[in-house]
Amino acid sequence: MTRRRGREKERLLASLEVRVKQYSRSGNKKELYKYGILRTHFACLAAMDGVQILGIFAGVTTSFSSIPQLIKVIKTKEAKDVSVKMLIVLIIGMALWIVYGYLRKDLPLLLTNSFSLLLNAILLGARIKYAKGEK
Repeated sequence: MTRRRGREKERLLASLEVRVKQYSRSGNKKELYKYGILRTHFACLAAMDGVQILGIFAGVTTSFSSIPQLIKVIKTKEAKDVSVKMLIVLIIGMALWIVYGYLRKDLPLLLTNSFSLLLNAILLGARIKYAKGEK
């Protein structure tokens, strides 16, 4: 079954490659862009194994964990219960994970931690902004 899936992946990649070449010759930039993106994404997914997929899933769920807090802070415009020190330490840790992911050339690690860093930086900004009116 694994060989069959491997052949199917190869056929799909070859088909996408043909489309990319076809649209690059015709000058249809919109279709070229669409199939080029599809080819790139599919090639990345085809190269992933179960461990990388697990890593992506873990990173995505962890990244989304701060969204409920961010939504609450934005809706209520109150952030006095959010610890600035915790956010700063968390952001520093995520920045280090991003550097580590870059050095290891680990795209899932890079992407999920970059997204987390962005969310937590927004949360820190909201904490600072809304804390001014709470004193």
